[in-house]
Amino acid sequence: RGEDANKVLKSINKYISQARLTRTVQLIKDRPSSKVNGLGRIIAPLIAQNQLLGYLYVDMDSIYGTFDNTDRDMLGMLANQGAVALDNAGLIAGLEQKVEERTAQLQEHISELQIINSIQQGLAAELDFQAIVDLVGDKLREVLNSGDIGIRWYDSKTNIITPLYEYEHNQRIYIAPAVPQKGGPFEKLQTTKKPLVFNTTEEQDVFGLSVAPGTDQSKSTVYIPIIVSDSVVGYIITENHEREYAYGESEIRL
Repeated sequence: RGEDANKVLKSINKYISQARLTRTVQLIKDRPSSKVNGLGRIIAPLIAQNQLLGYLYVDMDSIYGTFDNTDRDMLGMLANQGAVALDNAGLIAGLEQKVEERTAQLQEHISELQIINSIQQGLAAELDFQAIVDLVGDKLREVLNSGDIGIRWYDSKTNIITPLYEYEHNQRIYIAPAVPQKGGPFEKLQTTKKPLVFNTTEEQDVFGLSVAPGTDQSKSTVYIPIIVSDSVVGYIITENHEREYAYGESEIRL
C-alpha cells in the first residue's frame, strides 16, 4: 500500500517477538473500530537448519476480507521453502568465496615456488651473485606484474647500501650506492624485521623518505627486508606510481 517500512516494522515488533520465541506462524486479527478498519496479519519465521534467517509478513484490511488458518498454513509452507532457498544461496556463496580464497592461496604458493626455483637454477648453473640477483629480480617483476622493483644489499663493514637491481617504469636504471638514511627505512627494517608499507605520498613525506636522484616519486611503496641468520642484509623495494594503497597482504607476504 506504499506504507513506510519503518512504521510497519514498528507496528509489528511485538508480533515478530512472538514468532521469534515460538518459531511458529502467527495469525493475528485486529478488531475494527469506528475509526480504523480491522487488519489481518500473518508473520511466518524463516527457519533453516534450526537457524532463524528472517520473517515473511503479510497484512490485509478487513474491508477486503480476512485471513484464515488455510492462509496461515499456506504462508508457513512458502516461508519454509523460502528459508531453504535462502540457506542454499548462502551456502553456495560461501563455497564460492572459499574456492576463490583457496585459488588465490595456491597462486601465491606457485609464485613463491617460481622464485625459489629461479634461485636454484642460478645456483645449479653456477652463476655469480649478480646474475642470481638479476634472475630473482626478473622473476619478481613477472610474478608481481610490476615494472618498479629494486633489490638493495647492505655491507655492514662499509655501512653502504648498494642497489644491485633497479627497474623503474619497466626500464633498468642505476642508482649510486649510499649510506643508509639516518632514521630511514633501512634502520626501521633492521629493528622490526618486518615489511614497511607506505600507502600514500603523505605517509612517505611524514616518514622523511627521500627520492633517489633521477627517479620519480611513487604513490605507494613497500620495503621488504632480506633476512639471513636473523640479520637484515638488504631489502626489496617495490613501488607503484599510479595509485595509492596499491599493495595488499598477498604482495607483501610474497
